[in-house]
Amino acid sequence: MDKTQISTLKKGQIIYHKTLTNYDQTPRRYKITSIKTWKTRPGVYLMGLKRGLYEYHKVNEYELENLFMLDGQPNSRPVRKIPSNSYFLYDENVVE
Repeated sequence: MDKTQISTLKKGQIIYHKTLTNYDQTPRRYKITSIKTWKTRPGVYLMGLKRGLYEYHKVNEYELENLFMLDGQPNSRPVRKIPSNSYFLYDENVVE
């Protein structure tokens, strides 16, 4: 992953590992939880990643060469909105 791709990454985006694989030989999938940059050090990045339920990682700019992003992937995941007028009613007369 090069520096131009790093600047386009956003929280919630999915990236993959080049060498580490899952049990079925597919590349490991990580979700970006945070991206930290510094004004005084423009080439330095610290990225928080999540895999599964409990596995979290921090990756710096040297380890980013092992990660890649699929082409055509949207910049962020779609937001699922619930309408504000939706509510649940409990009807005692309903028989299942």
